[in-house]
Amino acid sequence: MKIRSFKLKLIFSYIFIILVSFGLIAFFLDRNLKTVLLGLIFALAIALVLGSVIAAQTIRSINRMIQVSRKFSEGDFSRRIIQSSNDEIGELAATLNKMAQGLEDKVKEIKAQNQKLAAIFNSMIEGIIVVDKEFRITSVNPTIEKIFNVSKEEAEGKVFLEAILNKTLYLIFCPAGCYESNIDFFCNRAIISACL
Repeated sequence: MKIRSFKLKLIFSYIFIILVSFGLIAFFLDRNLKTVLLGLIFALAIALVLGSVIAAQTIRSINRMIQVSRKFSEGDFSRRIIQSSNDEIGELAATLNKMAQGLEDKVKEIKAQNQKLAAIFNSMIEGIIVVDKEFRITSVNPTIEKIFNVSKEEAEGKVFLEAILNKTLYLIFCPAGCYESNIDFFCNRAIISACL
């Protein structure tokens, strides 16, 4: 019969040690006290050795799980925890492995979706400006870069008016000899795209 529980293993080993100790005590009881004490010391030594072996195995398993879990937290889901037992620690290892596989699959799925969205965003003919809740530009597509003659790096992180309109307003009020483009902006007014 396989014992699944680490606690049960530990309890059975302590019961065994206690029974051996009592057996030794009963056997040596009619002998002298010195022999009984030696038996107790021997039984305690066995208990200490068995406890140390069980604890060392448990600590080794837990340390392996900690190392692999750290890799999981860094985004490396390729490693797996080797399941060395069928007790609670083995069950925890199996659960962590299953979680890592699920996370790895989700990350791959999200990356694939992001690549599709980026391809659509960058290939659109319409100009798109993405802003956050504070109206700071988080992204612009290549069409906006061409329309407003502003690079993605110049625009990102700035408020819309600061990044796009300031540049455009400067062009509107530039000296005589300006070139007008056919871009309509607020109220169908032509925007000047370059000063000559």
